[in-house]
Amino acid sequence: MHTAAIILGLIGVLLPFLLVGLRRYALRPAATARWKQTPPAPLTAGALCQLAAWQRHNLLLFSGFVVLGLGGGLLSWTGLAKNGIGLIVFAGFLLVGLLGLGHHFSAKCPRCGLPIGVQNSLVLPCTCLRCGVTLRQDC
Repeated sequence: MHTAAIILGLIGVLLPFLLVGLRRYALRPAATARWKQTPPAPLTAGALCQLAAWQRHNLLLFSGFVVLGLGGGLLSWTGLAKNGIGLIVFAGFLLVGLLGLGHHFSAKCPRCGLPIGVQNSLVLPCTCLRCGVTLRQDC
């Protein structure tokens, strides 16, 4: 059990550094200069609907991750996690977390292909940071 805790701790410490490095690399001046020369065309209604669905699913996965984490912590704290229920909740917590990370980085900007997960933390940004195309209808 100590090995799993150490591995999870290392992932929790190293993952933010990896994500910041990926963001800095994707938004370096050489990568954005090409897209700033031409004004972006508006996205189609279908592309905007796909991005809105991505945002909805992203928020649902994050909510499930938080609920499972809080529920597992509460079960553990109160001592109710007996007969393997705590292990099942912990496995669900990890599974939803991994699915959420995979989903978060699955959507890309329809114009330049930059992963949206690199651009913003949880929700869809108003515009793409690389090419400037509008990604949400309410912006």
